[in-house]
Amino acid sequence: MTKFTEVTPEVIHIAEELIAQHHPLLRECKIGFVFRDEAGKSGGKTVLAKCSKVPDNLKPHLQDELDILIVIAEDQWANLESEQRRALIDHELCHIAIGPSGWTTRAHDIEEFTEIIGRYGLWNGDLFGAHITLARAVQLELSITSVEKTERGVVIAVDAEKFAKIGELEEA
Repeated sequence: MTKFTEVTPEVIHIAEELIAQHHPLLRECKIGFVFRDEAGKSGGKTVLAKCSKVPDNLKPHLQDELDILIVIAEDQWANLESEQRRALIDHELCHIAIGPSGWTTRAHDIEEFTEIIGRYGLWNGDLFGAHITLARAVQLELSITSVEKTERGVVIAVDAEKFAKIGELEEA
């Protein structure tokens, strides 16, 4: 059975920095983070984290009536270097978008098999549009700067006990 625990202050600090640096729109969003004890699998791959919209019927059961929930696999988090942790949280924050009905999630910009890229190159618009970014990424050196906390939205650690009870509510 999956066990949930509260994330460390490091997770919240990283998220707040990244929102200030790269995701200013998310200053309005109420985002909760929680650890799950072990990573799940999807398509045979380990799922490091998952970002999802909190359904309206479950919002009252989580503190601050969160808009978005990010669940991080604690066993995988423990094995990541500092920059990998930042990349993981940044990746999950990139999933968050504002839509006509409020906060929602979005899919990845690029989805393709490396074998197809190897055989056909940048054969579609998504791949072609990313080629400059991918070329820069090969030589990228990241720097970390300190930033202020968010003001209107919230980035919090989710109460793991309350979160575990949501599973019971969804089954009822």
